[in-house]
This record gives sequence, C-alpha cells and structure tokens, in this order.
Amino acid sequence: MALQLIVGGSGAGKSHRLYTDVINKAHKHWNKNYIVVVPEQYTMETQKKLVDMTEEQGILNIDVVSFERLAYKVFEEIGGENRPVLDDTGKNLIVRRVTEMNKKELCYFANSINKNGFITEFKSVISEMLQYDVGKDQLAELTEDEKGTLQKENEPLYAKLKDIQLIYTAFKEYLSVNYITSEEILDVLCNVIEKSKMIQDATIVFDGFTGFTPIQYKLIRLLLTHCEEIMVTLTIDPLENRNVVDGMENLFYMSKDTIHKLHQICDEIHVECREDIVVAHNINSRFNKSNELKHLEENLFRNGKRSYTDEVHDIKIYEAGMPKEELQYVIGEIIRLTRFEGYRYRDIAVVTGDIEGYGVTAQNMFAQNDIPAFIDQKRKVTSNPLVEMIRSALEIMEKGYSYDSVFRYLRTGMTDIERDDVDILDNYCVAVGIRSRRQWLEEWTRTFRSRVKATDLERLNELRTRVIHPLQILEEGLRKKGATVAEYTTALYYFITEMKSADRVLALGKLENTGNEYDQIYAKTMGLLDKIVELLGDEVVSIGEFARIIDSGFEEIKVGLIPPAADCVLVGDIERTRLENIKVMFFVGVNDDVVPKRSENRSVLSDMERDKLLQMDVTLSPSAREKAFIQRFYLYLIMTKPSEKLYISYARKSSTGKSILPSYLIRNIKKMFPKLIVTDETGAATQLSYLRIPKSDLGWNGENRARTSSEGTALALYGQELTGSIPAFESYA
Repeated sequence: MALQLIVGGSGAGKSHRLYTDVINKAHKHWNKNYIVVVPEQYTMETQKKLVDMTEEQGILNIDVVSFERLAYKVFEEIGGENRPVLDDTGKNLIVRRVTEMNKKELCYFANSINKNGFITEFKSVISEMLQYDVGKDQLAELTEDEKGTLQKENEPLYAKLKDIQLIYTAFKEYLSVNYITSEEILDVLCNVIEKSKMIQDATIVFDGFTGFTPIQYKLIRLLLTHCEEIMVTLTIDPLENRNVVDGMENLFYMSKDTIHKLHQICDEIHVECREDIVVAHNINSRFNKSNELKHLEENLFRNGKRSYTDEVHDIKIYEAGMPKEELQYVIGEIIRLTRFEGYRYRDIAVVTGDIEGYGVTAQNMFAQNDIPAFIDQKRKVTSNPLVEMIRSALEIMEKGYSYDSVFRYLRTGMTDIERDDVDILDNYCVAVGIRSRRQWLEEWTRTFRSRVKATDLERLNELRTRVIHPLQILEEGLRKKGATVAEYTTALYYFITEMKSADRVLALGKLENTGNEYDQIYAKTMGLLDKIVELLGDEVVSIGEFARIIDSGFEEIKVGLIPPAADCVLVGDIERTRLENIKVMFFVGVNDDVVPKRSENRSVLSDMERDKLLQMDVTLSPSAREKAFIQRFYLYLIMTKPSEKLYISYARKSSTGKSILPSYLIRNIKKMFPKLIVTDETGAATQLSYLRIPKSDLGWNGENRARTSSEGTALALYGQELTGSIPAFESYA
C-alpha cells in the first residue's frame, strides 16, 4: 500500500513515463491487475496508446476505465447494484415534478419555478450536492440550528437552503429504491469496494485529472487501504514548491491542493508516500522540435517570466477585421500546410472560447474549401423543427389555438402545409381575426378585400381542415378528465406518428446535411417519451404542467456527432475538447470577454452564498472567482498542446460590427516573444490566395453588382408586385 506521484509540466512526458512503467510491470507480473483510470472522454485514446506502446500490440491484464466504469466492473464482479442510472434528462423531469408538487411550501423560489431555465439550474444544484457528498441531513443541520445563527446572519441564504432541502429530500424520496443517479454510483462503490478481489493488491493509476471531488477522494482513501499501489500524474512546474499550497492565484494551485489532500489522506490512514517522480523535458517531451513552444510552456502565466530573444517562427499572431476573416486566414494556412509542408488534416486543430459564434461559420467555410472537419460541439435540440413542432402543438392545446402558437407550429416545416399556403393562411387569419379554437373549428365564410387576388374560401377551408385534423387527434387524448402523464404521452406519440415525423425529420436532415444529428434527435425524442412514462406515468397533471415537463426534458437533451473520418481537422472548445498528438493548433477568437470567458453565475446560489457555505464546511463547485483562476490553468494546458506550431488570432470587430479588444493573453505573448510580429490582412495575402470565397462574401458595390446580376434580373425574379404575409411586410415597415 503506497502512493506514488508523477509530476511535471505540460508536455513533459508524464503519461509516457506512467504507461511505460505500467506496461513493464504488467509484462513481468501477468497474474496481477493493472487499472488505468482516466476521464471518460480519454478512455478510447488511452487504450489505443497503450496498445501501440506494447511490443505484442495488445494488453491483457491492463484495464482502461473511467471512475464510473470502474464502479460497474466491481458491481459485475461482486453483484449488487443493478438499479437503472438516472441521467440529467430524468433528473430534470423529476425535479420539475417534485417542485410542482411542493410549490405551495416553497418560500424563496415560489415565483420562479415556471421561469425558463430555472428547473435546469435547480437540478444542477442537486447534482452538485450529490457529487460533493452533501447529504440532506447536513442541510438540515444548517437550517434547523436551535440558535438560528444562519437565519440571523443571512436570511436569503437560509430561505434558499430551506427550499433546496425541501426539493432535495422530495427528490431522494421519489427515487427511493428504483433509481440511482450517476453521482451516487461512487458512493455505492465505496460501500462494497472491500469485497472486490479485482481491487485487492492491484496497481491503480490515475492520469489526465486536474483534481478530484470529495466523493472521489473518499474512494481513493479506500483504494489506498486495499491496493498495492496507487500512482497519480499531476501537471505542475518542477520548480514549484509542491509542499506549500499557495493562494488560488498561483497557476498550479489545483495541482498543489490535490497533492496536499492526497498526502493528508496517506497520513491519516498511515500509508507510505513515496518520493515524487519529477519528469522534466527530455527525449519524450512534446516540444523536442520547437524551442519556442518549450519556452512558452515554461513561462506562460509565471511570475518573473523570461523573454525569448531569438527569432520566432513557430508562434504566429494574426489580427483580422472580423471573425470570418480570421477563419479565412486559418483555412488558407491549413491549405498551405497540407499542400506544401506535408501535414495531415488530423495533425491540425482549431480551438476557440466561443464555439457557438465560430462553429457554424467554420463548418460552412471548411465545406466550401473541401477540407474535412469535425465540429466538436454538443448541440441543444430545443431549436430543432421536430422539437419545436411538439412544443408548439402543446402550446396550441394549452392556449386554445392562439395566433402565435398556431403559426409557430405551421412554420416548423414539419406539417404537410407548404410555405406559400402558410402565408395564405397567415394573411387570412390576420385580416379577419382568427385567434381562437372555436374559429379554427368552424367553417370560414368571411372574405376580405385584396388588390392581389380574391379570397378563395374553398382553398382556405381545405387548408384549415388539413391543419386541425392531426391537432384534433392530439386534443382527444389530452382533454380527458383526470388523465395521467402516461395517457398524455401516448396521445402525443400518436400525434407524432400521424404527422409522419420520422420521415420528415430524416428528409430535413438530408436537406441540411447535418450528418446523423436528426436521426439522433428523433431517437432521443422517443427515448424522452419513454422516460416520462417510466418516471411519471401515474401522475395526474394539467396540460400546462405536462407541457412544462416536456420542455424540461428537451432542455437537457444534447446531441453529439462522431468525426466523419480519422483524417480531419478538429474544431473545438478550449474547455470541452480533448486534444492528443496535435502538431499545429489555431487558437481563434482570442478577444476580451472570450479569453478568458466572462463568468456567468446562473446558479440559484450566488458566489457570496457559496463562500458562506464553504465557511460552514459545505463544499460545492467553484465560485466565479475560483473558476476564473481555473480557466487560466486550462488556458495553459490548451496552449501547450501543439508540438510544432501555434497560431493565435483575434478580431478588431465582432460579427455584428461592434469594436472589440484583444485578450490580455495577446499582450503577455508579445512580452514573452519581443521579436514576434503581428500579421494582418496585408501580410496574409499569400495565404488568402489559396482560399475559395463564396459569392455571399462579396461586397455590394457597383463592380460586384455587375458581376452577380444583370439588367432585368430583379424584374424576372420578383415581378411587378411583391406578395407575402402581412407580418413579413410589417417587419420591414
């Protein structure tokens, strides 16, 4: 029983040293278990790396797992935990339901439960408490103090905690013995770990972590008493004093704090702490081919940083006018690097702090230039046509065929009503005031004056019948007195099938070239309906409550895509995306408020309240101030990922034309590399010559107008009279 830490700077070769050690030991002791624990998104890449490093090109007694997968391997061995795991969507549904059931007892949040996003934020607080091992009894101690200390010192926090305790307790009781949350899995593992023979005398290594949560520390404490050895890699400058935990303003505060807590555990359970293995930059270092990137790693965000006095070739800074021009430069450089310098697309990554702003534009521009690219972004489904159709149909039922809800439904593209026919209906409804269920169900007989064409009542009534037919099928199932959630969901399912939604959504997916995103959305929608019936099927609710339950489920669903090919450019976010074996990295959008990101505390608990709870020994996720320092550490990690070239770019104006400033990071890099020259559009003319720019990017002047249109084109396209819906014309009035 011993703890071994392997420490070193980013890219020094800590993982290589660790895996080499594990492979050698596993080869000598083939009858022992070696377990490599990495973050979930690293498991496949780590398995591949270990296989490639072995002479036999295979691993027998080495398992690569995440924390959750380790738990399931133990459960499979000893039996026991077989309850289904409740994901975030399921938690949202239950939090929504128990909040509705207890809303009369709520004090602080009574008026907030129907606000957009509130249930998701409340669910996040409950997930935090489960993840950080904060029990309902601990909350009760804070709110039921006989002296009433908290109530006197901070009444708003006291009221919030009372409400959180109420919902948290109801949430736990609702789950009862039927389900388990993903955050509780490790707690269950801690209770049975001593029965596992797989764990006894095994060597367990942890790689790729920047720190651990309280429940993970609890598990590590138990593993140290049963395993032969635990090895942990941590990123920290070898010159740092690892035995002193400085303030969080220190770049390596998280690593130092982790070292301190691990040493404290070893002292408490009397386990040996071996001398740390310090890995310096050597033959296995990431930066063997670039002294500039090595200098960047050794000095970035450090006090007393040194300047690089030589010429700079491997780091470039580009100043663009707007974000689209940044991406034009990036694509021009990628084309040049792959054509003339022998790089593969898989050697290149593009990262940004604003993936929502750059992602779609990057996807379009890469496609225009025939560059295979994968946008590593989880997409929310709330704006998808299928989801919008379901939500608007339920709004029609709830609001009695209001004008906005009906045309929100018709403009999703998921009905059999053509767009021109929707405009005809829109014009008629505005002209004669069709705004209620009774008016939609009655035959239309009123006409209105129009200079364009006479009112075609026969055509309008035929369209009206086609609109209300599937909605009446839905209404029949929803208007039953005392209907349960299961009956509502069944009616919604029949409505979706009546609309032939599966075929329509797949056709839209092919039309928009979105890969298998739309396939996933239909499957996830059906999965959501199944989950609602499974969790809440016997509950009796109103149509409005059912609509809010559906909304809560959709809010939590996100879809992710897999890379279209192994050889493609990866475009991702600086926090979510995991990069391995990258030679060239483009860091775009390095502007103020994006790098570092402005902290948006949307939690139901403020930063001051979190600090107060921390003083009362209740640890939750980091506050906004702590996150700012943590983000700086992640910036250090992401900027030290490329092994050969680093490109940094920023824009002078946003995509809306607003002036924006470069990030403080640009100034730091310039000071670190005094001879680094910032390139702009003039200096990038050669790179841009490779680029294919679509016609939509051409400026609207006399010359380009002559290139894109000819005399009479507008008349041929639009005719003598413009036709369209009344709202469309009003928007231009």
